Amino acid sequence: MDSDDRPSIRRKRRQFTPEQKAKLAKLNNDSRELLERFSDRLRPEALAQYRTFNEVGEWTLLIDNLCATLVKDQILVSAAERDALADLLPLFGNPRENSSMFYIESYERVLAELNVGHE
Repeated sequence: MDSDDRPSIRRKRRQFTPEQKAKLAKLNNDSRELLERFSDRLRPEALAQYRTFNEVGEWTLLIDNLCATLVKDQILVSAAERDALADLLPLFGNPRENSSMFYIESYERVLAELNVGHE
């Protein structure tokens, strides 16, 4: 099919409000910063996968998988790291209504199960 034969209808690009753009920027920046804080404690293959999630904008998968790793592997977390995670989680909305959240069904449960060290 030549380009002249293609339908002339183009997909409309989704338009984001300034508030939506700010939220997406915060999700991107805060998720990346949090991941890098844990980079020295994660298995290399997990870290590579989580960085890929961040690069392609899959922040929900990144944080869900990161939380699963932190809890299941009982990785030592500082109180400041826990607080940063607690600030980030609500940006994802209700986990019970988010089909991309496979591990997290409750933010409070995840935060309570973290291995938080004393500073």
